[in-house]
Amino acid sequence: MTCLNCDSAFSGNFCPECGQEARVGVLTIAVVTREGLQSFLDVDRGLVHNWVQLTLRPRTFIHDYLKGKRVQAYNPLKYVILGVTILVALQYFAKPLTMSTDDFNAMSQAGYSLGRKVGTFIREGLRYFWLLYVLYFTLAFRLFYRGYSFAEALVAQSFIVGHACFVAIVLFAFWRVPLVVNPIFYVVGWLMLAVSFPQGSWPERILVSFLTLLLAALMFILTPFLVFWWWPF
Repeated sequence: MTCLNCDSAFSGNFCPECGQEARVGVLTIAVVTREGLQSFLDVDRGLVHNWVQLTLRPRTFIHDYLKGKRVQAYNPLKYVILGVTILVALQYFAKPLTMSTDDFNAMSQAGYSLGRKVGTFIREGLRYFWLLYVLYFTLAFRLFYRGYSFAEALVAQSFIVGHACFVAIVLFAFWRVPLVVNPIFYVVGWLMLAVSFPQGSWPERILVSFLTLLLAALMFILTPFLVFWWWPF
């Protein structure tokens, strides 16, 4: 039998070179829909598999992935991009928070002008801007947690940030708070970091994970202000 994907000769149900199934039927709407849903909803390998494993045993799941057990896992970068995109889309269509006239008047004109520019910048490119948080989380993680390469840290934080987004998505109907101030997002990330990467006793774990999260959040929040401060548009 010849694999239709890589042209390798093999026998069995799957190609040993690329993993494609031996029997590939005619492409129909039903097949496309089934394969698409399977990649998301398959409990054994897919989006739901990630969600279940990261909820029940995040430390084992993340470390297994770092050690090479990756066939069943949904790609971490896809996981975080999808989570951020869905959560931002939900917040975009939800009723935004409002600020009273008195609050606006209490702000200085210069500060309000800068804040408005930053807010517009973040709103227009929010999906992509939020992905920077993964990078900042990775940099902060590397500062406090030794022994991990940048790639390993990036993968771990992609899982954590992505999962924090998906938890916030599940609870969105009950807690409609902008992502930048969403306590669910930060608490989930904080706890997952403390559980998945233990550093000493539990008080030490909580402190180190909190400092990591705080540093990442500060870098994330300050970046647009620094951009508009040094490079006004």
